[in-house]
Amino acid sequence: MQLGLRCLDRVVSGEEEDLDPASADDFEKSAQYYIQAADKYPSDDEQRPYMLAVAVEALWWSGAPLRDTLPLCRRVQAAMPEAAGIWERSQMGRGGNPICKSAVEFLASTERQLAEGTATLDEALMPADLMERRARMIAHIQEG
Repeated sequence: MQLGLRCLDRVVSGEEEDLDPASADDFEKSAQYYIQAADKYPSDDEQRPYMLAVAVEALWWSGAPLRDTLPLCRRVQAAMPEAAGIWERSQMGRGGNPICKSAVEFLASTERQLAEGTATLDEALMPADLMERRARMIAHIQEG
């Protein structure tokens, strides 16, 4: 998890609007580290869907196509019910974990676009509010 955070920290703190190839690579590495971290947790641990959702966000920032991001969104969706039984009253579980909800909402929205033919698996789409989340992530990293 720390390796993933370090990669995110390096690229999220930049001021550039356009993503350079080195930053895209760092986001991809970060996503892989978060996936590895998620896979270390038991299937019913609340950290598992959270780590997968952070990996999805890193892939969005990397410019990865839907063929890479949607399977990971599906993993978040599948992991959430398993963790909910035990962790629904935890601090992270209260409120339904917004980062996980975002990945699942993106999945549903994008699957509709694919079915309608308004998107393809080769496109790199991300939620419209991702820039706002970027600002919150930068603030969180700078605080701690």
